[in-house]
Amino acid sequence: MKSADRSTRPSRIPPNFDPHARCPRWVRQALELVQSELAAPLALDKLSMSVGRSKHFLVREFRRHYHCSPIRLQRALRLTEAARRLASGSPPVIVAAELGFADQAHLSRLFVATFSVSPGAYGRAPTTTALNDHLRAH
Repeated sequence: MKSADRSTRPSRIPPNFDPHARCPRWVRQALELVQSELAAPLALDKLSMSVGRSKHFLVREFRRHYHCSPIRLQRALRLTEAARRLASGSPPVIVAAELGFADQAHLSRLFVATFSVSPGAYGRAPTTTALNDHLRAH
């Protein structure tokens, strides 16, 4: 029996799916605080006081709903933002300073571990749009 191509399978996610539907409001508030303060070091004590829960309960519930700790999520968001800035031409040293990494080496170490390419090489790589424009011109 031949399996269906992934592109022809119907999506299992309903169109009105809300990933936060079962998530308590205070956990969503913690998520918003993590997202809004990427450059600042994340202090779990401060975050837990902001949402009125103990830090252990906050981390446990955050993991239950978002499948990672607040600190790990902040790191992932920082790296995603770093990739976006590097792709737009910002130098790695500036990106590291603006996003709260200890230094450029800290950014590089985490970036390579996550994306398997250095920040400098990622920033120099041609973007898909630039590559498509080049191919159309030739």
